[in-house]
Amino acid sequence: MAPTDRRSDEGRAAAGSGAASVATAANARPLPERQLVDLASRLSSLVARLEDDALRLPQIAPTDLVPLLNSLRNSVMRPLQRLIVQLNPATDLVPAREPVAEQPSTAAGALSPEVIDAAVWELAVQITELAQRDEVPVVIGEAVAALQRLACEGAPSRGGFDPERREALLALQAARGAEIVVMTDGPYVVNNVDLVDWLGTRLDTAPTVALCRCGGSSTKPWCDGSHATNGFSGAKDAKRVPDTLDTYTGQQIVVSDNRGTCAHSGFCTDRASTAFRSRKEPFVAANGARLDELARAVRACPSGALGLRLFGDPSASQSDQEREPVIEISRDGPYRMRGGIPLEDAERQDVLRNAGASREHYSLCRCGHSLNKPFCSGMHWYVDFKDPSMPPDPTIFDWAGGLPALTRLTSLFFEKYVPDDLLLAPLFAEMPADLPARVAAWLAEVFGGPKLYTKQFGDYPHMLSRHAGTGITEEQRARWVATLIRCADESGLPADAEFRSAFTGYLDWGSRTVLATSTEG
Repeated sequence: MAPTDRRSDEGRAAAGSGAASVATAANARPLPERQLVDLASRLSSLVARLEDDALRLPQIAPTDLVPLLNSLRNSVMRPLQRLIVQLNPATDLVPAREPVAEQPSTAAGALSPEVIDAAVWELAVQITELAQRDEVPVVIGEAVAALQRLACEGAPSRGGFDPERREALLALQAARGAEIVVMTDGPYVVNNVDLVDWLGTRLDTAPTVALCRCGGSSTKPWCDGSHATNGFSGAKDAKRVPDTLDTYTGQQIVVSDNRGTCAHSGFCTDRASTAFRSRKEPFVAANGARLDELARAVRACPSGALGLRLFGDPSASQSDQEREPVIEISRDGPYRMRGGIPLEDAERQDVLRNAGASREHYSLCRCGHSLNKPFCSGMHWYVDFKDPSMPPDPTIFDWAGGLPALTRLTSLFFEKYVPDDLLLAPLFAEMPADLPARVAAWLAEVFGGPKLYTKQFGDYPHMLSRHAGTGITEEQRARWVATLIRCADESGLPADAEFRSAFTGYLDWGSRTVLATSTEG
């Protein structure tokens, strides 16, 4: 779909009647200021008309116009005006607003949702194109994110997220690549990176998003401009834990740890408590666990504070993984980045890291109180930062902790127990490398989560067909169930009796179905 497919003459008129009034004066100005003033003028005209509609027709304002106006004012107009003044301090803060041309309207006289939608889409395309120019400061990113979000999902006539619009905008900025820009005392502007929630479910988002980092947004995780009024500062705190890299030598390995980088998620102490000891000194016992357990814990460290290397190998090959760029919005905690997403400040400079910090995975503060901004320091625990509560009747998928929890379960099963098990090892001797991910996706789907397995690998009959003729024995089936239950304990799945009953009930039923299929064909 071409970006112009959704533009309309009506939408351009609604958003652009003020453009002519500034065109003559703007012709004398160097680009991109002229285009920015034109964009701001068109936006100002749309906002003026919407404000008039809200005043004349208060009965429609609460549901449609107020959220739209708040977003346009706080997250588009404000940063756009700031950028115009940055480029030319003599420029008027608010471009002149000319009367809006007559538009097709609702019976009550207000702009129709379709006209508003067309105007927002036109502005989103224009600002996205403008933001790709190297001479345009990154401050424009906050406005880009807000307009893209409105265009894809937030305008009054939208019946839900529009993937075609997302693809059209993505095509306009594809050359930029995956990146995160930390705005000065403002949000994280993210370009071309997938986001998942704490359950591992992919979120429908525009290709540019602004993520709240002040903790005050009413639309978390999205920025709503609150940082501009609540006094948020992105500066580091002098009381933060010092940047000190400690190393611990074991048998043919060196484990490193920087307490100044740690976000205190507890993944390491949960996964290898004999090596990472929360109440003992030193914190790290390099010989306290098997190499595979150490590597698993280090790679799971969301802050990137831990490192592991073999003697004679100075690379990060044992600490990092080859993964697609993705941002996880953790529950009641930080944003967790993986896949080596570049992190820059508002001057397009690389954000400095502590010694030994991973660039493949790291955690960014979203509660607004970290001592080590922009990185998480664990302060969300102390300020009681909370996401909305879980639904009253969660699925087993929700209850388990989503795809991350199920992936921990299957990885532990296949990496730790299968290789040395005389019954299970022959069964999985020729398994594909991604089998842990496949099984986790299958469990996620059958427990009420997203249809990840069906989308990537096939439906239920396809899954059964993979086992036809494999000749699984009853002993192997029983061992499979028992070992997965053991892994559920070790990986931290809920111990609640009701959850475990549902969980083990499916494992038993599902394994018996597979057992019957394995004798066919």
